[in-house]
Amino acid sequence: MADLLTEIRRQLKPLGRQAEVARKAATVQAEARDAKARLLADDLATAQEALAKGIADESILVTGTPRWRASSRLCETKKPLWSRRYVEDLPALNKAHEVFHGLTAVRERIKSTASLAAERVRNSHNQPEVPQGRDPDELEAQAQAISSQESRDRRVSAKVTKPP
Repeated sequence: MADLLTEIRRQLKPLGRQAEVARKAATVQAEARDAKARLLADDLATAQEALAKGIADESILVTGTPRWRASSRLCETKKPLWSRRYVEDLPALNKAHEVFHGLTAVRERIKSTASLAAERVRNSHNQPEVPQGRDPDELEAQAQAISSQESRDRRVSAKVTKPP
């Protein structure tokens, strides 16, 4: 039982470190994704604001002010960048998902092993104590002594019962 607990503890340390690294990686990736999303949302809000202002004022649409054109060009120029970043980040995101799922599987195996160990500990406490037997060498020596004593007793008994 102690060996099982030692083995479980030995396995838990590196798995715990791996899980911590994966959690940190997932957090960093989530923060990066959130930051990118906020930047994209800000850019989109800016573009939508510029577009809304342009629609509200028909004269701006007709004349095509430099501001609207600049905002429109900005959106158009950033669109491929956003698409490229999404495509570039997709493998890293997929890798993070794979790591997460792998660590989730490891966590489930650890839970299962810990549950099994706990069950074995509970069962070991419910088992009656097995009495310890005597040393086999000691029993053998005692048997030989008794056998020798019986042989002597028979010889003595045979001498006593023989007629002279």
